[in-house]
Formats: sequence, structure tokens, C-alpha cells
Amino acid sequence: MNDIVIDQNYLLDVTQNLIRIDTVNHPGKDNDYWPGIRYLQGLMEELDLRVVIEGKEHYPNIIGRLCGNGTSSKTLMYNAHLDTVPIGNPQLWKHDPFGGIYEDGYCYGRGACDMAGQIAMILSVVKYLSANRGQFSGELAVSFVTGHETGSVNGSVWLMKNHPELLKADMCYIPEASNWKFTINSRGILWVKAITKGVSGHTALFNEKLPDGSYSSPVNAIHHMIEFANRARCVDDWMVYQKAEHLGIEDGMYTDKPVFEVNMIQAGEKQNTIPELCTAVFDIRFLPTQTPEGILKELQCLAGKCKQDDPAFDISFEVDMIQSPPMCVDMDSELYRLAARNYEKVFGRTMEKCGCCAPGDAVAFSGVMPVTWLGPTWDNGHGYNERVSIPELTLLAKLYAEMALDYLK
Repeated sequence: MNDIVIDQNYLLDVTQNLIRIDTVNHPGKDNDYWPGIRYLQGLMEELDLRVVIEGKEHYPNIIGRLCGNGTSSKTLMYNAHLDTVPIGNPQLWKHDPFGGIYEDGYCYGRGACDMAGQIAMILSVVKYLSANRGQFSGELAVSFVTGHETGSVNGSVWLMKNHPELLKADMCYIPEASNWKFTINSRGILWVKAITKGVSGHTALFNEKLPDGSYSSPVNAIHHMIEFANRARCVDDWMVYQKAEHLGIEDGMYTDKPVFEVNMIQAGEKQNTIPELCTAVFDIRFLPTQTPEGILKELQCLAGKCKQDDPAFDISFEVDMIQSPPMCVDMDSELYRLAARNYEKVFGRTMEKCGCCAPGDAVAFSGVMPVTWLGPTWDNGHGYNERVSIPELTLLAKLYAEMALDYLK
């Protein structure tokens, strides 16, 4: 094995600095990622990468390329996302979520393991390779993108659609936290906005007798949304799917079924008025062989059954976001074999496999090149007291450096 020495102080310093730059992705708002992008630009140019910045308005992405000392046409891509989720209640954090505090081998803060630490890890690999170009002859490409936390459609997906030449590579590894396992498959994501319609009225006068002798009948849109959501959660009752290999189920990251959840709901204008509209967003994680179009048809069929049971039932759907297709990796591919042999080389044990909850930025790459997730421990990502182990990232950097040297030789 090459005597790869990763600069751990550099890795820690970059991780801390990235955490201290607010790159929170607030849905529906114009987020400012430029301070983070400019910081990365400076680091990348110092490492002699050829740098390009491109992206949709408010979603800049930065791509860099490092050529080795040779004529090989091979290109390997490492990708990570810069944006993070909101911090929640700051009082529930052990440390300042933007403090980048280092304690007992861990760096704390929002985005620590998702993915400030992994960006620092990739740059640590680049730092080593830049100083040792004689050890490889191909090209290492790195891409740091935004818009990931709102479906990637404004970041990597937009980039691949509008500037695919910037992401040109033979294959791509994304060091998303995967608990040190190689991700062989994932669910796709379909977010559906649903609206139930009812009839408004006064709570106390429900079924009030009208002058013509008939009775008014306000229809509560919330009740209908709850009814539909409860039926939809039982995916076996309305979805057609093939169970996927449930590798990783022991980590709680994957199951052999699709997932349906209601994560946003809004209705009502006043405490004593029956609401006529209720809006909800369904988060549907679907399996390989399923399609968003097929799921939408199945939702309509389920709505039809609700209508048969209650003629007053009224619901409509519109697509809020799609991440598709799900990620699937050929076990005979060079993508898998490269990782497997270098994993065993670095750690002295066989690499395990898993599935994951969603393709993330892999959705942008999956249509044009092999792609996977392979990263460190998921340690409170999206939660309070998120952290990442710097010793783990150092080992991960050695693995990624070995893979680059192996493939680009």
C-alpha cells in the first residue's frame, strides 16, 4: 500500500471553517451560498485545481479538476453537497451549531457529517494527490453542489441538465454518511402536494336546518385529508411493487417496502369555522421498478375508492418534487470492484453493502455514469448535536486516495 499521509490538521481546519459558514437551505427562500463557495474556491485554487463555478440563480456549484502526470483518459469524480438543513431550536444544541467545536475527536455543528466533514475529506485527498502527481496519470474531478436538501433539482440535477460537460467522468463516488458501507441501491423520492376540498360552515351550527327544510352539511376538509392519509400509509393496500433487497435494514436506513408519510399539513382560518380546504405534502420513497407516474395513478385510484365510500370526498394532487430513478449498482461493475479491493486494502476486512433512503445527488449522475454512496458514520445528521469523527474522516480520506491512485494509474 502506498504510504498515504493525510494532513489531519488541514482536514479539521476545513471542517470547522465550513461549519462556521451558514449554508442552511431554507425551503422557499433565497439562500446565500456564496460565502461557502468563495471559501472553497480559494482552497481549490491553492491546490492547483482548474475551477469552474456554475449554477442556477441562488444555487452556485463549484467544480474542480486535477490532472495527473500522464496521458490516461480516465476520470474519477468525487461529489458532495454544501447546503445543510436548518438548526431547529438552538437551545437544544450542546455546542453552537455554527461553532465547529472540536471535542474528544469529534467536530460538532450543523452539517458536520452531512457534509462539511466529507468536503474537507475530499479536499484532503486532493491536497495529497496535488503534491504527488507522479503517482497517477488520469484526472480527478470534484464537484461541490448546493440545492441538495430541497431535492437536488436546483443544484446537481440542474447542473447535469444544463452543463453536463462540467460533470463528465467515468464514475462517481459520493461520501454521504453510509456507516462505512457501500450503497448498492436506494429509494426514489416523490413529493406530492394534495388538497382536499370541503364545505365551510360554523362549528356550532353543523347540520343546521335551512328555510327550505333541508339541512346544511359543512364538510371538514381536514377530516378527509386524515382519512386519505391513514389509508395511504398502508402501502400494501394500494401500491404495486416488488420488494427490493433489504440490505442495510439493520441500520434503519432501508426496508423492502415503499414508504408513505405526511410531513406537512395546513388548514383552517378560525377556531370556530369548518375548513373548506386542507393542504398536505406526501413524502413517498419508492423502490426500483416503481415510477412516479405509476404512483400518481395509484393515488388517483385510491382517491376513487374514498369517493365511492363518501360522495362528498374531494381530493386533487400535484407533483411537488421528484428524485428518480432510484440508485442501483451493478455488483460486477468497476465502481463496486474498485471500492471493494481498496476497502480491504485499507481496513483489512471485506466491505459490507447497504441500501439508503434516497438517491440524493446521485440522481443527477445515475443516468450517465455509475454512482454510489460510501461514507462515514451518520451521527445525528439533520438532528441536534450533529457531529463527525475526524479520525474517521482521516481513514476515509486514505480510502478515497487509494481508490483514486488505483483507478487513475
